[in-house]
Amino acid sequence: MKALPRGHEGTFDHDEREPVSDDVVVRTLPFLPPTLRAMVIVQRLTGCRPSEIFKMKVGDIDKDAAPGLWHYVRKTHKTERFIGKKVIPLGKPEQELIAPYLENKAAEQFVFNPGTAQTERNAEKQANRQQY
Repeated sequence: MKALPRGHEGTFDHDEREPVSDDVVVRTLPFLPPTLRAMVIVQRLTGCRPSEIFKMKVGDIDKDAAPGLWHYVRKTHKTERFIGKKVIPLGKPEQELIAPYLENKAAEQFVFNPGTAQTERNAEKQANRQQY
């Protein structure tokens, strides 16, 4: 199936998406569970797409790439046919955020788990209920 050409009769083009301002992101961070907060910060520090953060697996991280530097090597990605393997450097700030999520996980497991974020959110709700 072919895409409709721009300006095709009876259709309209949506406005381009604008990035969320840094101010909004910074004000939102305190309200996120720790796992989601770490994901957002890593994304901002690395410039990754959200899907790249969600799909990050323990085995995709090369801790011996260079002294003091880890590499997140994507196995596949949408621009692979143009640029080959995509390597995302992870410096000290990123390493500190990611390291706790690597503990006791096998290479094929995802670094960030949505279930963990949900558990954190539920625990926070429960703690807030007990205050009242």
